[in-house]
Amino acid sequence: MADPQMEVPADGEILVAIVDDNRISRDAHVLLLNAQPGVTVISAEATLSVTMLTESQPDVVLVEAGDTEVLSLRAALTTRRVLPDAGVVITDLVPENEDIADYVKAGVSGFLLQDATLTDLVDTVRDVHEGAHVLPNELTSPLFVQIAAEGIELEVDADGPPIRARVAVSLTLREQEVIRLMREGLANKAIAARLLVSTHTVKSHVRSAMEKTGLRTRVLLAMNSGGNGAVPGR
Repeated sequence: MADPQMEVPADGEILVAIVDDNRISRDAHVLLLNAQPGVTVISAEATLSVTMLTESQPDVVLVEAGDTEVLSLRAALTTRRVLPDAGVVITDLVPENEDIADYVKAGVSGFLLQDATLTDLVDTVRDVHEGAHVLPNELTSPLFVQIAAEGIELEVDADGPPIRARVAVSLTLREQEVIRLMREGLANKAIAARLLVSTHTVKSHVRSAMEKTGLRTRVLLAMNSGGNGAVPGR
């Protein structure tokens, strides 16, 4: 079977590169994503290379997790080194995966489980492109929250304290409501239904809260935000 034809992207589209050694799933992702408005797969390969990154200049790189983390972790590190502004999404994870912290430290922005839906895939690509960090609900159990938090905590600003040591900030009442529902384990769609607003509005509140607090994932935002809307330092 021939590889799916790469499309010529229009101005302003999200350019996606796919790295997956399984040809069937790789081709399926190409067809699914190219059918979405505003998204174009610019490259799809079995392995990641510097040449592929420099020639295609993707905005988001999807990397299949594989049987071991070595190759996917190396792909994430290479992407961040060659294209610092590109988002990296690890796909095909299982909930029992214990390498989340390593991926986070390597600069991965999003994660998709093996049973992720097309909606999950597209939403994650769009969210990561907008600068958000995405962890599926299944990875936010206390164990994985701790793993992710420890990994992200190692990131330090060039001239500042660790991310989780930032000063307290004030959140709006609606931002506090959204975070409270996040702590209950609700996804954006469920939060939107509870608050009678659009999913886009919920994402905007989450993004605003992240910008105010300096907390770079939904997990850390939910963990560190108190009932009064303040995010204390550690």
